[in-house]
Amino acid sequence: IEGAAVADGSFGLGAHETATIASGVLTVTKSYVWAAAESSTTDTVDSIVFTGAEDGTLLLVVADTGDTITFDDANIDLGAATRAVAPGGCLLLRYDGTSWAEVLFLAAADNA
Repeated sequence: IEGAAVADGSFGLGAHETATIASGVLTVTKSYVWAAAESSTTDTVDSIVFTGAEDGTLLLVVADTGDTITFDDANIDLGAATRAVAPGGCLLLRYDGTSWAEVLFLAAADNA
């Protein structure tokens, strides 16, 4: 696709930000995020705050180095009850103006 990939490999999502989960909330400002556990190397995301997100906004989440981040289906429309994102995997979400929904999940084992 013409123009889809850029030199840094971000596919138009721009440079990543690292966001640390706080009490189950992942707060982001960019569409490409490395999610970091609040403490230890595992954490759970119950909800996402992305100020300025509008219908069609994409969010690509990867786990920070050494972390495993589990997303819960309670407030995020996932294809399963939970999705565990570990290094080498990713979760792509789309905002519909009201909530986030899974577009693609790639388990770390799928990328081995």
